[in-house]
Amino acid sequence: MTKKIHILGISPCSLETGKKDLLTLFADKKNRIDTVFARKEDADLLARVRGYINSENKSITVENDGNITHLNNATIFYDSKIKFIIDYIKGNLGKKNVLIIANGDPNYFGIGGAILNKLKEGEKRFVEIYPAVSFMQIGFSKLKIPMTEAVIVSLHGRDLKNIYPALYSRGKNIGIYTDNVNTPGKIHSKLEEKGFLEYFNFYVLTDLCTKSEKIHKSLTKELLEDLGNKKNIIILSEKNTKNFEDGVIGIDDDKYIHVTGEPTKKEVRVISIGLLGLKADSIVVDAGCGSGSVSMEVSAIARNGIVYAVDKNISKIENLKKNIKKFWRPNIEPILGELPDSFKTLKDICSTQIDSVFIGGGGSDLIDILTGSLDILKDKGVIVINSITINSLNSVLSFINNFNNFDLKNDKNNNFEIRYEIISVNVARLKSIKKDSYFQALNQIYITKIIKMLKPDKLNKSNKFKSNIKQTVYKMEENKPNVKVRNKAIKPKDTE
Repeated sequence: MTKKIHILGISPCSLETGKKDLLTLFADKKNRIDTVFARKEDADLLARVRGYINSENKSITVENDGNITHLNNATIFYDSKIKFIIDYIKGNLGKKNVLIIANGDPNYFGIGGAILNKLKEGEKRFVEIYPAVSFMQIGFSKLKIPMTEAVIVSLHGRDLKNIYPALYSRGKNIGIYTDNVNTPGKIHSKLEEKGFLEYFNFYVLTDLCTKSEKIHKSLTKELLEDLGNKKNIIILSEKNTKNFEDGVIGIDDDKYIHVTGEPTKKEVRVISIGLLGLKADSIVVDAGCGSGSVSMEVSAIARNGIVYAVDKNISKIENLKKNIKKFWRPNIEPILGELPDSFKTLKDICSTQIDSVFIGGGGSDLIDILTGSLDILKDKGVIVINSITINSLNSVLSFINNFNNFDLKNDKNNNFEIRYEIISVNVARLKSIKKDSYFQALNQIYITKIIKMLKPDKLNKSNKFKSNIKQTVYKMEENKPNVKVRNKAIKPKDTE
């Protein structure tokens, strides 16, 4: 007979079923279980199963703490690390009958999926999975909420940001598995910070299927803190989810909450966002975000990623937060701070390098901001800069020329070069005047796209190179390029 890996889900909500499944597996004399991986909380269940097994006392070994270590000659391991379990399974496929006791449905955010993902397709035939009812199924049933279109997410051992894609499923109920880090209090605070609490009924279900089971519907700060160390799931039942603005890209300017001079005009936004090279999981920085029109539209495209929106003006950050709530953009993280200093904050809070940076204007710190942007950007990452004035465009061009031409041959960090393209955007909008119409021109915008490229001779040396761009002092009066605007060659004026 072929030796198997049995992954048995057991739920406190259906212990008798779990006990019968255990007995069936241990009663098979032709395929005796050789090894058991269990949790400490399963020791009592295994002890009860022992009473139903017709075996000699010598086949049962008990430690001082009362936990069974052998049952029917099967060795029992408690609370083993997942890597140890997977390595053991891969080393004993087809050689030993292994039983893994898991919680609920092992194939749904559980150890079953973790094991299957590490096995080759042909090796999966050795695995048998026996699911039990999950806590989430019990929770939805107790609240009388249908699960038909529910979105379930596990934050167990994961970053809190994993909840954001689920929040984009507007109009659907959400179930959340928590842990001791991502507690009900922490999740509640994040939803409150985003302004999303009014869109949901927030339920915390504690110690389901035990004597201490409780369903919490009225939550206080003290209660949320007290729930931190308990076994909880959260269910968000949607309400009022139609009270938000829709739209992804090219949203009308007047839809945004903003101050005078904002937002970036929608025609320019569409082109600039198109140049960012976004993917569904892109990590993006909106440097000098203002009220966040670019952040809103970028985040809707990269909804499995994160947008870090940075601005030094507190009133603009407040408008940004209002727009986050208005347009339902959970994956925008506002950062109040100066640039380029805030890039240091980004390095601390972001575990990976950035895919794209958008810079919405210029200023005296533009060179430092460009240098900082390159430092946090990954290989083949993109920077898009919008310039209104020739001086601002000249600063960008001077930075590019100095970076690519500066002699850093002895610098160990000289691993990158930058490529670029520049376009000029002229937009005119149709306006009515009495019984006639005319086109009113908007400000001409120069859009520069910079791509950070690992030099060809460095490609094979390290794919995990973390850049640390050497900051160089650029003299703006040297090597000024001629900029051609509206078919006229212009030599930029000297700057002080």
